[in-house]
Amino acid sequence: MRSYKNGAVLSSQTLGPLMEDSYATPYLVIHRADLHDVLLEEAQRLGVSIRLDCQFTHINFSQPSIQLADGGNIIADVILGADGERSASRDTLLGHHSPLFDSGNHVFRITVNIDDVAHHEDLVDLVRPPCLNLWVGPGANAMSYALKRDNLFNVVTTCAHDISTTVQHAPRKVDIEEVRKAFSQWDPKLQALLGIAQECSKWTLFEAPEAASWIHPDGKFALIGDAAHAMLPFLAQGAAMVFEDAGVLGTLLSKIQHRKQIPDILLMYERLRKPRTTALRDRSRAMGKIYAYEDGPLQEERDRQLQNHAPFDGYPNFLADQGFQRLLFGYNAIEEANSAWNIYLKGEQPSTRGCWNANAWH
Repeated sequence: MRSYKNGAVLSSQTLGPLMEDSYATPYLVIHRADLHDVLLEEAQRLGVSIRLDCQFTHINFSQPSIQLADGGNIIADVILGADGERSASRDTLLGHHSPLFDSGNHVFRITVNIDDVAHHEDLVDLVRPPCLNLWVGPGANAMSYALKRDNLFNVVTTCAHDISTTVQHAPRKVDIEEVRKAFSQWDPKLQALLGIAQECSKWTLFEAPEAASWIHPDGKFALIGDAAHAMLPFLAQGAAMVFEDAGVLGTLLSKIQHRKQIPDILLMYERLRKPRTTALRDRSRAMGKIYAYEDGPLQEERDRQLQNHAPFDGYPNFLADQGFQRLLFGYNAIEEANSAWNIYLKGEQPSTRGCWNANAWH
């Protein structure tokens, strides 16, 4: 973490060895497209049927089935709404439109060739060795990191916008001078990085409402991922939450003995996941405010804690907060699901339908 004024390092945390020593896994940064490729390859290997351009017009929650705009009808044992923060399936579940609301921030994104950064004598420490840099300042923050795909270096900035500003629902190209002007009083190193860029995209950072319940009362439909719990990006945990959802729900479904257990499985999934995702949504929103303190007492105390104080619960560098670090990275979705299933088989999961017992299957 760096000061916006001069780039002075306020706090740092080594992630590679820590992750492998503490959690037996590396800390990786991956391009979304590369991640999609990995998931697509595995889905195809498993024989998953992937159909594109399938807009739905209706969900029959009790059957359950999906009516497609082209007239097709898909019948299933269970339906998962995984259609992102602008979820049409969430609206269908709620019975009304749940509009996104403006978070009060715009996002600017630029990408440059990593070699251009490495060859700039004032910027080489941003890429050698690989690291993530986060500048924090009044009403804004800026993050930089390398991406393997196409040898890219990514810079993403978030800054507060005036209440009268027109919102943008999707990224669009803007004049690079707009972001340069927004950060003209920031660290010369960041200004030099922006100076390399040739183009920039911009969009409004929206928040999505969280449904009171992710599952339909009939017990054959559930929301998953951003459709259920989209969160602001200030913890960089949105995608991680989706994989945790999949780990919990996939593990529970792998144990199913009869389709009558599906409603109980969806209930356990929501019970395991909702408190965690809600807490992290709230923490992410709070971190965004901490990063954006205006110059003054709050900013000064934040910077003092980062520079001169050992990490503590609620530390402004959340990756250095050992308790929160364990909360994030020590979570084992498969173990959580296994534990819940074992309790279920004892008949001790509250508000379930008794289908742990084979006598209830008939």
